[in-house]
Amino acid sequence: MPTAIDTLFDALGGTSEVSRITKTAYSTVRSMRSNGITESRLDHIVLAARARKPEVAHIDQLAAAVVPIDRKATAEVAEQ
Repeated sequence: MPTAIDTLFDALGGTSEVSRITKTAYSTVRSMRSNGITESRLDHIVLAARARKPEVAHIDQLAAAVVPIDRKATAEVAEQ
């Protein structure tokens, strides 16, 4: 079953296209699908999509469904 991140990325044209419009390494974008996405990365993707993919009019609704991960909290749990 696709996650909210999968739905967002697929609406933008897939992993390669998200990588291209955000000028982010393909491997980084691919890892976001499996490891989650931080709020700052999500914001960056939304801004890039608004500028470079205006045909995806529902970008804000797609992004709102994504629950960003908290890297700091994740690191604190890993240390325990």
